[in-house]
Amino acid sequence: MVTNKVILHLMGASLLALLLGMSCASNKVETIDNLSDELLFAQGMEKMEKEDWDEAIDNFTKLERYFPRSPHLEEARLAKAEAHFNKGGVAGYIEALAEYQAFQSFYPSSPRLDYVQYQIGMCYFKQMYSYNRDPTYTMQAYQAFNTFLEKYPESPLREDGWKQFNECKNRLARHEFSVGEYYFKRKNYLPAIQRFQGVLKEYPNSIWQDEVYYHLGEALWQVGNQNEAAIYFRKLIEEFPQNQWVAQAKEKLASLEKEEETKPPLG
Repeated sequence: MVTNKVILHLMGASLLALLLGMSCASNKVETIDNLSDELLFAQGMEKMEKEDWDEAIDNFTKLERYFPRSPHLEEARLAKAEAHFNKGGVAGYIEALAEYQAFQSFYPSSPRLDYVQYQIGMCYFKQMYSYNRDPTYTMQAYQAFNTFLEKYPESPLREDGWKQFNECKNRLARHEFSVGEYYFKRKNYLPAIQRFQGVLKEYPNSIWQDEVYYHLGEALWQVGNQNEAAIYFRKLIEEFPQNQWVAQAKEKLASLEKEEETKPPLG
């Protein structure tokens, strides 16, 4: 049973909490006293010009918090993302990514969405490792730039988008090829074949295409599938006539043709 004494105690605690909340709210108002959304935005942009990223972020954060209906809010949110991105480092790119993605949600009709999607790709791109390490960020950048190219074909950033997309593709292709090459050198040809085929399927026309053609053909040859191997040797010769492996490919094709000629006729 709840006694009057307990009720009074609870009421007193609630009142104290209310007064403390009012006090905190009052203090918050005082910290931005005489600051308008226009002033916060102008100060934030001034800090951006001076490359004082932390102060710029602080100004834009205050504008978001205290002036949620400000006509400057959309631009401030984008500028805040830019400040995090320009600040750089792992934490900077993670924060920037979150801000760009939030911008997409808040402003789905913004004329800057092509730029925002491009920057999402760059947040991943800036964190990519070399081809022989974890390819997660490279894959995420690849997918982000692919989305950019598909959704915004008329963007003025398209040329840069293609450049970054191809860089990601080539790095991913190199990663897969290096794994296949690892198996190939150890004469473990079946997993090597799977990796080389994966490169051609997932990352067509990469800068490693000629290397893949030769090694895939050679791996297939080693497991006794000479006819399929010949397909890739011919592709190598036709598409990359100056490649270092062309001479070996021609020798293999010549030996296969000779073998065919010496076979007894069927029947």
